Amino acid sequence: MDNSFTWVVVLHLLQATIRMATPYTLAAIGGIYSDKAGVSSIELEGLLLMGAFTGFIGVFYTKSLWLGVCVAMISGILLAGIYAFMVVILGCKSALIGTAIMLLASGLTNFYYRSIFGVSAEFVSITPFKNLTIPLLGQIPIVGKIFFQQNALVYLSFVLVFVTWYFFNKTVMY
Repeated sequence: MDNSFTWVVVLHLLQATIRMATPYTLAAIGGIYSDKAGVSSIELEGLLLMGAFTGFIGVFYTKSLWLGVCVAMISGILLAGIYAFMVVILGCKSALIGTAIMLLASGLTNFYYRSIFGVSAEFVSITPFKNLTIPLLGQIPIVGKIFFQQNALVYLSFVLVFVTWYFFNKTVMY
């Protein structure tokens, strides 16, 4: 196998890894804020699943990626609101409600996907966000390709990681 081909594959794999880790990064950031507020976030996987599904449906029907992101955020807020109501207001066990939210999201997304698109060997797809190259940084060998030729949501997650770090380490908290 050609050595240059191997490097191209590895670079694309690392670039895709950063891109695909972005939803988990954003969920982890939300989990940090929740944890600092004293509420454990066992339901994060369910929120991710419901957000991914509703965002996909939003993009599929509106053809707007940013509207799909907004729909995903709204569904996450609603589901997190249900979790918060059950845990904070009603005093239910967070582990139990978090598990229930996860199972609810799994069941609802599976049911509605099959209801909307049916069962088929062909997958429905949407056009993803386009990669944006940051001038100068995107030209750095290897590192530039991996970190600085990504889409806007990846860059947003980079910024939010720094903002969260700054907020918890460089500001006064009582």
